[in-house]
Amino acid sequence: MLAMNPQVSAESESFYRKAGWAAITSGIIGIVAYGLLMTAVKTRTGWIDERAFLFFKAHDIGTIFQFLLLAIVPLGLQKLSRKTPPGMSKATLATGVGAILFVALLLLLGIARIVSDGFYMFPQGVFGVWLIVISWRLLGSLPRWHRWFWNGCGVRPYLGRDRLGWSRFRVSEHACNTSSASTECS
Repeated sequence: MLAMNPQVSAESESFYRKAGWAAITSGIIGIVAYGLLMTAVKTRTGWIDERAFLFFKAHDIGTIFQFLLLAIVPLGLQKLSRKTPPGMSKATLATGVGAILFVALLLLLGIARIVSDGFYMFPQGVFGVWLIVISWRLLGSLPRWHRWFWNGCGVRPYLGRDRLGWSRFRVSEHACNTSSASTECS
């Protein structure tokens, strides 16, 4: 067996900790962003009003930060997966990081009104499926409760996106079809 260099081991531990703290911070931001989304949906007085619009945009900005912080986590998981075979392949890593960055990009383009603000939900669903798959692939590297927690976290972006996303789409669609908001939607 090869002995691991203590300096390399300390650097790996430091990277795991950074990835872990990034995931925790991302989760906190995600909870706040979800609260902003629920506030926007439940407090609007009409189909769309300025206050609800600001809450929707604050949600989008929070979600961008959430996913940018989350981009380091697959790298930490890949390093962790190398401890037990078969490990995470480069394609699996690219899928996770790509889905994360694509969510952030589409949200940013949605804020700029270049694309529909609901387009981010597809790569968010891909990330949710990726998270479920990777949690079971890291069977020997993660405690059982971590895997179950990550499965729950993976199901939310995959399944939860449909209900909220559809209601948000319907609000946006109706607002764009009214004469007073037609200048904002073009």
